[in-house]
Amino acid sequence: MTGNLARRSARRIASFWRDKGVAMPQGSAERFGRVVAEFLASRKDPLSDGLFELSMGRLSEIVDAAEKAVPRGKDDPAFLDVFAAKLREEFESYEREDPGASA
Repeated sequence: MTGNLARRSARRIASFWRDKGVAMPQGSAERFGRVVAEFLASRKDPLSDGLFELSMGRLSEIVDAAEKAVPRGKDDPAFLDVFAAKLREEFESYEREDPGASA
């Protein structure tokens, strides 16, 4: 059941990205979903004011950074692991933000 839910969710994410004009490598939606699930499960305050915001522009920046971090870019076997690590860094930085701090 969980595997089917993960696959359906990944297909929906990939479809959404395509509709927004974001070209993502094969397997990115599944990895994205796993990292989001990890993040949500580990939230310090799971009932806080919202989940998180990750714009398509920021997602593209993360993909570009991951692509540059491996020799063969999106075709590199290590790409998905680097992509996941960069997503985790992004979510961890969100979790460290002080919502009461003024800009």
